[in-house]
Amino acid sequence: GSKTAVVSYKGTLSQNDVAKFKDYFNDKYKHEPSISTVSPTVGKELAKNGFWALGVASILIVLYIAVRFEFYMGIAAILSLLFDAFIIFIFFSVTRLEVDLTSIAAVLTVIGYSINDTIVTADRIRDISMKMQRFKTKEEIADAVNKALRQTFTRSINTILTVVFTVLALVLFGSESILNFSIALLVGLISSVFSSIFMAMQLWYVFKARQLRKKGPISTVKKKKPRN
Repeated sequence: GSKTAVVSYKGTLSQNDVAKFKDYFNDKYKHEPSISTVSPTVGKELAKNGFWALGVASILIVLYIAVRFEFYMGIAAILSLLFDAFIIFIFFSVTRLEVDLTSIAAVLTVIGYSINDTIVTADRIRDISMKMQRFKTKEEIADAVNKALRQTFTRSINTILTVVFTVLALVLFGSESILNFSIALLVGLISSVFSSIFMAMQLWYVFKARQLRKKGPISTVKKKKPRN
């Protein structure tokens, strides 16, 4: 119904073929066509840059959480974030959607959103742990995790629903040029609910329980260094 046509085919045109192609359309339709090529080299470069971006973001997040909270919290958070990225790539692989720069941007956006939710829960765990002063048993660690998750559960669900409704509107009514971005964002956001509520803090519990078994009771109150 429009005056635009798109032709896709396997193989790559030589420079001479491209010149002939453009000359033909200029002569017949008075319009120069736009020719783009996606070769295996371009695909590998895109994948490599995407993984580099994901790796750098992950390292910086771990460093931030390690300084802000503790190292085990950073490891647990990043494992749950990588799960979100993995789910997006699996979804695109199963549905055979094109992975492009907008899809990579969606993955990084989801990571930024999901870590925010995880940090809120981690902050609650830290407050609860400081009131307990030390962990003597695995049950006490589990109790701290459960209390923090219960206190942030309603906030997590309400926040994610607000964002999901907006992204769903983008999928249904948004421009086709950002459709892959919107779909990746929707899948990642749904996955981030699962990972932030059912994965991140549970992984932290596993790490802390192992530390408790090896080193004994864990103090949760940082000793203030005397000032000169």
